[in-house]
Amino acid sequence: MEYMAFDKAAIFRSGLFAELGVVNFHTLTGLVCFMDENGVTEITQSELADILGVRRETLLRRIKALCDFRWNGHYIIEKERWREGGRFSSNTYRLNPEFLSFIKTGKQPYRIYEYPELSEAERVERRMIKGYSEWVATVKERDNMECLKCGSSHDLHAHHIEGYTEHPEGRIDVNNGATLCGTCHREFHIRYGRSGFSREDFNEYMRGDSLERRSS
Repeated sequence: MEYMAFDKAAIFRSGLFAELGVVNFHTLTGLVCFMDENGVTEITQSELADILGVRRETLLRRIKALCDFRWNGHYIIEKERWREGGRFSSNTYRLNPEFLSFIKTGKQPYRIYEYPELSEAERVERRMIKGYSEWVATVKERDNMECLKCGSSHDLHAHHIEGYTEHPEGRIDVNNGATLCGTCHREFHIRYGRSGFSREDFNEYMRGDSLERRSS
């Protein structure tokens, strides 16, 4: 079976990705992979939420934001609601025909947390777990898409305050996340190491206390 996918080179060159932002792009990618060659899909909200690894309530907010988005004055996605017996029965999502050149056929659907060839331990190690992409996006959204340390809006990472490996209960806990830019994120791990760090270490780093760097 073939699926639709973005031509990544084309979408990055156009500047569309930079304008969309990570959350809108994540949602749009999930829709696009189930579109036909005309850029149309009738995937249900429950199916799309499952594919993206997000709750349905979160998906509804994302779809609205995506439908409201305009690039150079043009919409990207249009949603049509169909009535059956006086009730809304389904939705159709259409990609603006002007953007059909950005998509191509692929062999696999966009489902980031299911890789049958990997063991459970490998998926955990590679952070390919259900809900992880939503965690990353939610942490960044909550922090207004800015590094909490320096205020940069570029190269943003979702950092685990209590380590990912040592604290499995906090892997997708939004309260265990903080947005840092790539530079500040690397600086934190150079100072406190790749494992064994704590919330106290994070608070100390955010205060800017002068400490000798620990080896990683």
